[in-house]
Amino acid sequence: MLRAATENVCVHARSPRSGLLVVPALLAVALNLGAADNETVTTVDKPIARAPAPVLSPIGDLSLVDDDRWVTAVSRRRQRIENAPQPVTVLSSRDLINTPAVTLADRLRYVAGVDVYQDRHGQYDIGLRGYNGILNNRIQVLLDGREFRQEEFGSVLWRGILSSSDIQRVEIIKGPSSVGYGANAFGGVIAIEGREAGDKQQFFAVGDVSSPHGGDIDGTALGPLGRYAYFKINAGATRLKDFNGVQSGLQRIDSNQTGVTYDDDLLSQRYGGLLGVRLPGDHRLEVDYHAVDVPRWEFIDDLDVGSNHAAFYDDDLGARFKGPWGQIGYLHHRSDKTYQTQKVLYVPAEAFRYTQGGFITTEDRLRGQVNHDWARNHLSLGAEVSRWESRSNLWSTTGRFGARDTWAKVVTTNRALFA
Repeated sequence: MLRAATENVCVHARSPRSGLLVVPALLAVALNLGAADNETVTTVDKPIARAPAPVLSPIGDLSLVDDDRWVTAVSRRRQRIENAPQPVTVLSSRDLINTPAVTLADRLRYVAGVDVYQDRHGQYDIGLRGYNGILNNRIQVLLDGREFRQEEFGSVLWRGILSSSDIQRVEIIKGPSSVGYGANAFGGVIAIEGREAGDKQQFFAVGDVSSPHGGDIDGTALGPLGRYAYFKINAGATRLKDFNGVQSGLQRIDSNQTGVTYDDDLLSQRYGGLLGVRLPGDHRLEVDYHAVDVPRWEFIDDLDVGSNHAAFYDDDLGARFKGPWGQIGYLHHRSDKTYQTQKVLYVPAEAFRYTQGGFITTEDRLRGQVNHDWARNHLSLGAEVSRWESRSNLWSTTGRFGARDTWAKVVTTNRALFA
């Protein structure tokens, strides 16, 4: 007589009424139909094999994680995106290259929760989760850890200042971030990171040309200098012309109380460089310099009714010492800005009222941060000291725009501890 024995892998199903587990033995019955009545077939439940759980790398070992799976802006240190305490979106180098957008502001239009307004040719206002408006000052924009905002104007110039060829990744923190970045980060943070030199020479170029409204060109070269040193240099220029409009036929009368940009909405040039040295123990020492020259910028503000004119020159000199334990850095910033425009108020005795403001600003900032790991926990401690000095005709009732020796000076010093 045919005998059959089998190991039965039981499939459990829950009865919808009683909630009891039913163990069907259909497989065993089918294989033992010919067995004698007095023969017993023993079935043994075999546990279902399960794949082992993936082994996560330690919190400090993220070298094998994709570029879009880690962030640094949320806690000012590198961490997995799923461990970040705030919602954040990462735009990697692939995202920036494989896009039809011409500018970074245009690329941000495709990110959920980001509002991009284009007020005029070359002028953008970007907000997060509805916090937006003309010359938006409700978000903090960082470029390699330093503020990218034009403090005197209260906003960010997204075209003409940023080296578009020197963008490696962008991290967008959505929601209030004032705890880590101050009051200006009420709406969120956009952190832009530049390219890092590797073990080979590289060159990146970005450009666009439109007729008859100008264009933009930008290039970045970086790579090693011998065995331990490395470099990065970049340069670019932007010219955006006026759009064609309706001509009134009236003759223009120039005034020394307001400026004019003539046929340009924006004219700028920028250049910079970085020199670094790799030291033992995964330490680095870097020195960098960046400058932006904008002789003409015509933009819209909330009270502008006439032709305005803004011009400025900014330069930054910085030094950083970085290692596995943290970093310490120093930044010296200097800017020279002028702003002239006509306002809506009309007083017969004074004709139209104008605003003319000039600013000469210097800022020195020293910041240090120490990171410590134990088990799967991470702690960062740091301190920052900054001194801001500004001279302007607007800081005094007797200051005159054309006489800089009458400008008043304002000085502020800030000290902070963070963890």
